Amino acid sequence: VYLAKEIRTNKEYAIKVCYKQHILREKKQRAIMREKQILRILSARPHPFFIRLHSTFHDANKLYFVVTYAKNGELLPHIVKYGSFDADVTRFYTAEIISALEHLHSLGIVHRDLKPENILLDERMHIQITDFGSAKIISREFCDEVDIGEIELNGHNSFVGTAQYVSPEMLSDKSCSPSTDLWALGCIVYQMISGLPPFRASNEYLTFQKILKLKYEFPDGFNSVVRDLVENLLVIDPNQRLGAASRGGYPALKGHEFFTEVRWEKLPEMEPPKMLPFLPGTSSNEELRSHYCVPDDLEPGLDDKQMTRLLGLAFQDDDAPAVSSPTSTSQQQQQQQQPQQQQQRTQPQQRISRTQLHILDFGPEEHNRRFQKQAETNPYHKFVQGNLILKQGLVDKRKLLLLQRWCGIPAFRSSQSLHRTENVRNPKTWRAAKMAEGLFARRRMLLLTTGPHLYYVDPAAMVLKGEIPWSPELRPEPKNFKTFFVHT
Repeated sequence: VYLAKEIRTNKEYAIKVCYKQHILREKKQRAIMREKQILRILSARPHPFFIRLHSTFHDANKLYFVVTYAKNGELLPHIVKYGSFDADVTRFYTAEIISALEHLHSLGIVHRDLKPENILLDERMHIQITDFGSAKIISREFCDEVDIGEIELNGHNSFVGTAQYVSPEMLSDKSCSPSTDLWALGCIVYQMISGLPPFRASNEYLTFQKILKLKYEFPDGFNSVVRDLVENLLVIDPNQRLGAASRGGYPALKGHEFFTEVRWEKLPEMEPPKMLPFLPGTSSNEELRSHYCVPDDLEPGLDDKQMTRLLGLAFQDDDAPAVSSPTSTSQQQQQQQQPQQQQQRTQPQQRISRTQLHILDFGPEEHNRRFQKQAETNPYHKFVQGNLILKQGLVDKRKLLLLQRWCGIPAFRSSQSLHRTENVRNPKTWRAAKMAEGLFARRRMLLLTTGPHLYYVDPAAMVLKGEIPWSPELRPEPKNFKTFFVHT
């Protein structure tokens, strides 16, 4: 797919390029023609939540589809980036998908490959459903209005779609109906809340077996109202899915409790809720939200202001100007004496701060001594690519969000995103207590090393799972003394 600009209007379009040899080799002629037919139907009967076909052309080797350009890309990277969506964001995008499916099904078309990768976001962050190569026209009612040539209504049904979102009827008898898309909708809603699709396994066969047996589970903290919606969509019998004709059709689906506040007719004009880092609540912990944006002058780590906020000691805005009032001569004399008294009071604190060591306050000899000891005794030495481990500790990692509870109160202000315990010189005193399990939490050993680097390792399998990318934009955001966000 290429981004192109029309010279006459200066308008941007996406151009999908299909190689003729590949189409012939993979026997995709029917799929390409079907996609063109459906795009022409949708262009003749437009809806704001679908891409539109601008034009088509070809040369000796390629076919070109000029379609709407969705500036903000696929929905999936946004789910991955934030780990999961809160209820407001999930509600908005679910409502837009439902509105789009209602229109698509009214035209006698079933998508059959609905998934986050095929849901694009335009410049205003509204959805644009795309990729109709697997779609099927099941009714000719609206086809006669558009010159699309011969269509195949009752041809052979074959397995299409993506393993994690395919419906059980597509696996068993290859049947297809609008309820096929309702199943995929249930999978997408589940994924927006939890961060992962409901049916997951090590290979496609095992994934299919889970789908056929309806074998999935809800993690701790899953929104109860959304759970009811998902359970009414992920039903083996396609006729019993919420939104199917036998269950009241789309009016019944749109009437679900989750959509009580949705103004369906206003969706295209509404401003989408802002996507922000969000940590769902659990049975023992409240949900946490981040309204974080990175100011240009923000310093990393836990400064005095953040510590004051976390300890609940702030009585007024630290940035508020002091209130001045007229002073008498005696008051002025007292004020002149105050700086000397304040200086005397702060001298012990200054002496203490000078004795405190920065995390890297040691010379080459000490570095070599620590590194040699690390190589001999630390089982995580092999994962850090020759760097010295400065701090290490267990964390529970929820998708892209790191959670941690350290035993003890931080001894002093640290410029690092991790907290020290009372013995600030000995990394072995870092201890972690188990946090409440959340949405797909994964226990990891977090390693802060020279470089600097932040590696995380599966302590059970002893496998390096990844590295938090370190850049000038890296910022921790503590929510309390056991939980923090890491913004990259």
